[in-house]
Order: sequence, then C-alpha cells, then structure tokens
Amino acid sequence: IPLGIVPVTAPGRVHPKVTLRVLRDQGATSRKLVLCVASANLDENGWWRNVEVAHISHIAEGESLFDHQDLLSFVGYLNEVTTNATAKEALEQVLDVLKTCRRRNLSSTRNETDSRRFIWNGALGRPSLTAQLSRAFATFDDYYENGLLEIVSPWYSDDGAQQVADLQALTPVATAVVALPRAPEDTARVTEAVWSSLPGSAMWGDLPHDRVRLATAGPSLRRGVHAKAFRWTHPRKNWEAVFTGSFNLTAQAFQAGGNVAAGVLVDREVGRPKDVVPWLEPITGRPLPDERGREDEADNTALRLLRHLRVSFDSAHRVRRIAGPGH
Repeated sequence: IPLGIVPVTAPGRVHPKVTLRVLRDQGATSRKLVLCVASANLDENGWWRNVEVAHISHIAEGESLFDHQDLLSFVGYLNEVTTNATAKEALEQVLDVLKTCRRRNLSSTRNETDSRRFIWNGALGRPSLTAQLSRAFATFDDYYENGLLEIVSPWYSDDGAQQVADLQALTPVATAVVALPRAPEDTARVTEAVWSSLPGSAMWGDLPHDRVRLATAGPSLRRGVHAKAFRWTHPRKNWEAVFTGSFNLTAQAFQAGGNVAAGVLVDREVGRPKDVVPWLEPITGRPLPDERGREDEADNTALRLLRHLRVSFDSAHRVRRIAGPGH
C-alpha cells in the first residue's frame, strides 16, 4: 500500500481519528468498506500503549445505513480540504462504495442489530455535537432516563462543566461520573477550580487500576488514558448507549463551527442487566494536583508505524488482530 502524509487546508483544528479501507473478497465482485472511528492518534502511544477506544464496522456495497448521509458528507469534506491527487483517488474509492448504499429511516433502533450513527461536526453548516446527539436520543424512548452517565476524556477544559451538563441534559440521569484526567505519577491534571466545578449530581471517578497500570514500569505508574467515550446505562436494563471518537470535553469540540471531530454512537443490548458493569469507580479523596499542560498531538512516528502495520481478518472478515513494531 503506498503511504504518505498529505496536507489539508481547513479552518480550525482537524481532529478526527478515522481509518477508511476498501476491501474486496478474493474472487468476489463486490467491495466492503472498513470504517474505524477511534480516539487514538497515529503514533505508537496511541496504537499500543495508551488506554484508547475504537469502533470498527464493515459496510457492504448496497447496504442500508442510518448514517448514510453523514458518512457521505464527511468523506466529501475530506476530499474538499486536500489537493493531493493520490489522496483524492483513495477518497473517491471510498465514496464509490458509499454511493451504492441507501439511507435507512432514522426511527427507533431498538431490536436493530447495528444501530451505528456516525457523527461529525466542525465544518460549515454542520450542527453541534449536542444537537446531533439530541436528535439520536429522541429515538431511544427515554430508555436511559434516571440511569448512569459515565464520561472518559483525556482533556477537561476550564469550562468542561458545561459540556458535562450538556451530556446530562440529553436524558435525565440519576448520576454522572467523570474520569479524572491524571498524570503518569497518579496526580490530578485539573485545577482546584475545575475539581470543584462539576454540575449537579456529577462526581469524579477513575478507571479500575488493573486497566491503567503500566506493567513494565512498576505499580506506581499509569498508562496514558487517551480514550474519549461517553456511556449511558440503567441498573435495571440490559442496554447501553456508547459514544466514542475524538471529542474532548471542550467547547471547541462540542460547538458548531469549532474543531472538526468525528465519533460513533451505538445503542445496543448487553446480555442481562447484571452484565452492565460500570466503567468507573467514584473517587473518595482529593488527589494531589498536577497542573502541567499536555499535548494531544501525534508524534513523528506515523509513517514508521504505518509501514509496519499488519491487520489480519478472520473468515467472517472481522478484524482479528492489529500488530505493529515489536508486536
């Protein structure tokens, strides 16, 4: 596969972490599009060290999609903001597959096997993240009302309480737990003012220690938590709504006309109610502060990583393993 980094010209920050790959089964005439919407930057930390999250799905030619128009507009946008001929050719292949698909009616998705909603914002005319999530939640029949909202975001801005309140307003929740951004040394990466600013019933929480412990560096250091995920559940129901992607808890990510960002919302059944286990554990004490800044950019290893990347599939063409340098 020819590899390269191509420039894009766009106002604001282009922040999606989206991988698009067109495949054709051996001996088949039809194609499939692999869509990966993730939180990970294209660097070694993002793909092999940090706690990250991704949604990977397959789109067949002619498939009926809830998010058909949003996918078309996003790939069309990428095509507009680059002048590189090779990149445009690759994007046209993606568009060719999507143009064979059809739009599925956006009604209640309960009992649907795939309720994926691709959501993106930041370009001229695109609604805010809150507006797009609100439209989706209108089809959920108040299923998560008085339930639990869990928020994982590596970046919590000084006005992050507003974004927490916006998420709480999508459906009335009994409790909201927000993952506390931490440094590797376990200190809190929020100011005293931010620590005290959570709205309403919201509280700070942590991922379980065994999920974030950096095994090669002793028990005291943590893996970087770079995942961006919002999850709604109810203790007496066996469903969850999960939104993952590149949206941080910032006004630039949530508002219309801010950063260009992308995510996927899935509403799905999860076994029995007792199988719906909370992600976060509430924090009982005040951690030591660490107010140093933190970058959210990929390092310069992107091309080296891509050249060594290997993705394998099982017989049903689902992603089985992703391996890279040293893996």
